[in-house]
Amino acid sequence: MEKLEVRRIQREEEWLLRKLEIEKEAKKQLQENTSQATATQSVKLQKYTITPFTGDFKDWTRFWNQFSVEVDGSSISEISKFNYLLELTKGKPREDILGWPHTSDSYIEAKRILLETYGKDIKVHKAIIQEIESLQSITDIHKTTSIHEFYNKLSRAVRTLTTMKKLDSEQSTVYTVMDKLRPKSTVEKEQSKLSTENTVRQSFEKNMSSSSNSTTLHPTVKAKVNDRVVRVMIDTGASTSYVCSDIITKLSLKPVRRERKCIEQLYGTVTKNVEIYRIHIQSMVVDDFELDIDCINAGKEVLTYLPNPKVKDLKKSSRPLQKLQLCDEETTDRQIPVHIILGAADYQRIRSAEQPILGENPDTDPGAEFTMLGWALYGKIVSMESSEKRLFLNSQSEFEKLCSVDVLGLAEKLEINTEFHEDFIEHLHQTEKGVYRSNLPWRPDHPTLPVNRVLAVARLRSTTRRLEKLGKLDEYHSVMEEQLREGILEPVPPKQTGEVWHSNVEELESISNETAKGDQDSNTKSYSESTTKILGVPWEKKTDVVRVSLEACQLTVSPLTKRKILAAINGVYDLLGWASPVMITGKILFSELCLRKVSWDQQVPDDIVRRWNQWAKTLRECTEIKVPRSVVNNKSQQISIHGFADASQLAVCAAVYVLATYNDGKTSQNLLVSKSRVAPKKVSIPRLELVAAHTLAKLLSRVNRALSSLDILKENQLWSDSSTVLYWLENRGTWSNYARNRVKAIHDLGNFTWHYVPTDQNPSDLGTRGVAPRKLGEFWLKGPAWLTDRSLWPEQPENTETKEASCETLPVKKEKVLLEKERGAKNERKEWVENILRKHKYWKLLRVTAYLLRFVNNCRKKEQRKGPLTTDEITAAENRWMKIAQEDEEVNCPFPLKKDDVGLWRCHGGVAS
Repeated sequence: MEKLEVRRIQREEEWLLRKLEIEKEAKKQLQENTSQATATQSVKLQKYTITPFTGDFKDWTRFWNQFSVEVDGSSISEISKFNYLLELTKGKPREDILGWPHTSDSYIEAKRILLETYGKDIKVHKAIIQEIESLQSITDIHKTTSIHEFYNKLSRAVRTLTTMKKLDSEQSTVYTVMDKLRPKSTVEKEQSKLSTENTVRQSFEKNMSSSSNSTTLHPTVKAKVNDRVVRVMIDTGASTSYVCSDIITKLSLKPVRRERKCIEQLYGTVTKNVEIYRIHIQSMVVDDFELDIDCINAGKEVLTYLPNPKVKDLKKSSRPLQKLQLCDEETTDRQIPVHIILGAADYQRIRSAEQPILGENPDTDPGAEFTMLGWALYGKIVSMESSEKRLFLNSQSEFEKLCSVDVLGLAEKLEINTEFHEDFIEHLHQTEKGVYRSNLPWRPDHPTLPVNRVLAVARLRSTTRRLEKLGKLDEYHSVMEEQLREGILEPVPPKQTGEVWHSNVEELESISNETAKGDQDSNTKSYSESTTKILGVPWEKKTDVVRVSLEACQLTVSPLTKRKILAAINGVYDLLGWASPVMITGKILFSELCLRKVSWDQQVPDDIVRRWNQWAKTLRECTEIKVPRSVVNNKSQQISIHGFADASQLAVCAAVYVLATYNDGKTSQNLLVSKSRVAPKKVSIPRLELVAAHTLAKLLSRVNRALSSLDILKENQLWSDSSTVLYWLENRGTWSNYARNRVKAIHDLGNFTWHYVPTDQNPSDLGTRGVAPRKLGEFWLKGPAWLTDRSLWPEQPENTETKEASCETLPVKKEKVLLEKERGAKNERKEWVENILRKHKYWKLLRVTAYLLRFVNNCRKKEQRKGPLTTDEITAAENRWMKIAQEDEEVNCPFPLKKDDVGLWRCHGGVAS
């Protein structure tokens, strides 16, 4: 027995030792696996800054576009894409795809589930409309936070609808939004309680307008500055003289020096850097009298506006003034501008020995003083109109600017930016060859940018030592090399790089070979490189033409997808729309794919592929379009703008041409800018023609703003081949909301002159149907040849109402009349209804009517309704009486009426279209 017990104990010891060895080996293996996993995890995947999708339909478009470009379109494996998709979804979307295994097929299936669940336009559209309808109504105009929140949510919804191209179909939602705003009468009532600018202005006018309506005359004279007539005001309270920026720009004056001055004003003192200009003034009264004065650039186009003193009327009422020759006698403007202000020091230089003329009554009669620049009136006069006493400010807004922190010197950053802009405008001038030049905008006393090369090298060494200790330097190096090949990283250039300057003046760009070799860091290219880019557009400097390259749209790859078509169209950089007739064909093909709801990476239908390849073939025949860079130069005597508009079922187009007349009598005309867009579907041709006219008006208003600094701009002439549009623009009728709103918008943009042009003579017709680039000849790039001769302009037909125009006439809506043919029966029924309404209370009438309708329904149906009246029965009784009231009266309403679900006419207001 003892031997058996000893043998059992030995076996237990062997078993325990074997167990300890197995546990030790398992622990060792676990540590090795952990270290390997840590080493594998050290090479991290790229992190994407995409906000996770939580199931909000309104956020789907944003999420899927980012995911498609950054993750789905990348070169990583399908399983990694599936991992990203799981990480970038939260809530219900994640639960929908969480159960799938991590395989390539599961990733494709997960995408399909998300697209079918959240990617349908109708669901996204419905969510946006629900968000608009759930907006909180504006109940208090003093709660600016709620107003800003209302505006931000509405703007976000409008932008999403615009991206989805659903905005035009949601005009009825405008009425819902308008109902959430406070009534106009309530807003006006609240605004009237506020002490706003109008209240302050009214109190000022009340205090300033005395019983005699006196007006102060500031002494002004006229003089010449470089043969340009300017108005000079004498201000003995100013220590220095001032000049407006308009005179500086037009005369191309240069500052003689820059100083830092302390400017004392009514509401504070400000110290700022100012530019001093030397102005040469010539007298228009005293021969050979000239003087030079140093003026500060005030930074305003006009220093101030003064009320017209009506000098002729003053001379009739004042005998001492009748023999004097005063300035502004022929001026009829209500206000006269002041270009120069003479301070106290310069005023002493123009005084004369002539005795001043004083008025008999200082409170009503003005005085006059003769200066070397002419007679100057001053004092008080009796005015028939209420006027404003001025602190040399044009409005309440400028008065607020005077008291703002910017003027008091507490916001120097904005002041410096303003100085940069002023310096650029003042030094901008045009050379004899038509090239614009200005000084470089150097910032004064700017700190030197820090160089962090030493810090970067130190960090690199520290990282290298750490990786060497871990034995992962080679692995880290391989990751960096892979990112370098993929373009994520790029090497630092060995030397500093700067801007490369270009010019079409050969003398400026020509550099000798010795100088170029000696200066290895020179950023100036030789003139042999005749092509460069301005604002991204290729510019041939020798011929001075710019080019629009069409090479991006010449692809014929297979398979052709919607994404590739959009990338090709966007690859053509046409800054001013010179290639609009060519590119509109590609845009029309892309719009057809959108209407067919073709997905982004799905192969497009065969008919679209065939049409795309035919269009790409025409682009390979002519790969670029050339347009002159300069359309106006300094030899131009005057220019006029001509705009053309046209539309078709496919597209609308607007083109603007510049007609320049030179000093020698020659003329030139060139295409300046154009714009084309795909036409909305299911819209009539007259309406599309009106859209084209509206597009042209907006385009021309922007052109006028850009050319506002040119004094030679003479006129604007607009052309359209639609008699219907011209009739709408010249007549004010009761048109539909669609036509009336756009006609009003066109008139608000400017007082343009419209003419009729035949379709075959309208260059915009090319932009509505699309043409090959080789067929873009002088007709598109220059415009019609008859523009230079008014006698050759097309004959203008009589502007009468067309059939298409009459279709847009707003009909007078009439209510549904009674079925009785006899007028007497109708009047008898009306009297009967009025008698009932007069003798019985309204609530009692509704209850009796509801019981009668219940009796009728119980007689017709098997289900008998009993008990107290319900709300639905009371509402049905009220609707019945409203129907009777509408049938007995004829309604003349200027707005459209529609029937609701119960057959009642309802007015949808003027916001529905």
